[in-house]
Amino acid sequence: MGSLKPELFNLQVDNGIDNKRQFSTSRQYSAVLCMNLLTFSYGFTCGWLSGALIIFNSDETPLITKQLKTEEIGWIASAIAIGGFVANLFFGWLSERTGRKVALYVVVVPQLLSWIFVYYARTPFYLVVSRILGGFAGGGLFTLVPLYTAEISDDKVRGVLGSFLVLICNAGLLFAYICGGYFDYYTQIYMIIPFSAAFILLFAKYPDSPTSLIKRKLFDEAEKSFLFYRSIEKYSREAKSLFEDNVLNAQSNDEKDNKISVKDFASKSSKKAITYGIALMVLNQFCGCFAMVVYAASIFQISGSNLSPVNSTIIVGSIQIVGALFASLFVERAGRKFMMIISSFGIAIGFSSLGMYLYLQTIGMKFEGYSFIPLVAFSSAIFLGNLGVITLPFMILNEISPPKIRGFTSVLCMSVLWICVFSVIKYLPNLIEIMELHGVSFLFALNSFIGGVFIVICIPETKGRSVEEIMKIMDK
Repeated sequence: MGSLKPELFNLQVDNGIDNKRQFSTSRQYSAVLCMNLLTFSYGFTCGWLSGALIIFNSDETPLITKQLKTEEIGWIASAIAIGGFVANLFFGWLSERTGRKVALYVVVVPQLLSWIFVYYARTPFYLVVSRILGGFAGGGLFTLVPLYTAEISDDKVRGVLGSFLVLICNAGLLFAYICGGYFDYYTQIYMIIPFSAAFILLFAKYPDSPTSLIKRKLFDEAEKSFLFYRSIEKYSREAKSLFEDNVLNAQSNDEKDNKISVKDFASKSSKKAITYGIALMVLNQFCGCFAMVVYAASIFQISGSNLSPVNSTIIVGSIQIVGALFASLFVERAGRKFMMIISSFGIAIGFSSLGMYLYLQTIGMKFEGYSFIPLVAFSSAIFLGNLGVITLPFMILNEISPPKIRGFTSVLCMSVLWICVFSVIKYLPNLIEIMELHGVSFLFALNSFIGGVFIVICIPETKGRSVEEIMKIMDK
């Protein structure tokens, strides 16, 4: 962009101020927690159907069509992926045009509309529309929140703040399990809507990210945003220099992104990044963890667990949070590849154990005193899934992708992810009817085992390595 003009930066510089001691990340934490109020609500959307399916198939159903058919259940559950697929493309475009903050406020609209459709639902069609809207909001969040978080965070807290997305989404899912077990259909809606409303009010004071403002040539606003998120009142030369570096980097990356050509995809690193990224997204869904969680209450009904479906799903929801927390704590210590390997093979063992128990049960074996096994096996698979396969592919994808095609690779792989989400959730009820639950458990175990072998052979360890080092490994 050429040399920076001094008049772009109007705030006063105080040479006596040491910003190393003044930098604070408190506003970064509060902003990320605030935007993740919407993520909490999306987690509720994901978990709500588990308990709602029991209501829809009972005498208390609000639907005039009474009990849902298997095909209707599949469409209602999987419709969330249709919205997510469209949102992945739409919000990437919108955030570049209007900024991250405006795009996040747009997310609130489909999120609230989805619950309005749930409230007035009288036929399965209302529920399908609601899930599409909810998925559209979720797709927007998984596009915008990581981007916004990365752009306002200091290096020392970026990893921790980035982990909030999955943690808080899992917290929302657990809240949905609890509400589904202990509150009626309409009360659940009243309990989740305030989270979106709270975001509207609380996030108003936070400025757009500096990077987003720089890309739109709003340098004065970008400078103020930079100072705001670091809680700097007086401006030192060190802080000014850091901001100017951000301007140069943002505009340099923007120029590079606009010059992507076919040649950029010809290198080994580019081909591998796209291939590995797609494979990781397929594993993320075809390991079965997310789909099984969506239908968790119904699955525990089928399995004959000694705990009620409600209590079982609450335990599983809690274990998901613990797994995601462990992932955020140990990913920088143990490494991405090691945790992905443990996660993949661990899911295979967990679902194999569940499948074996259910198979032996179907051939007449009695397990008096051992009816806790389905819960333990299921919970182990979900815990280990959140330790790696569910949480880390998105981080690995960004790390193994060449910077110039990173945006394209992210959009492509997230599109593949949403297609996989739709496929697995839509046809899981049909698979359970055809293969029974034990057969489906064995299938997911096999997929996870194959995924583990793939990770061992192909995926490089990226922990502690620079972009240049990773690209050299990917080019071999």
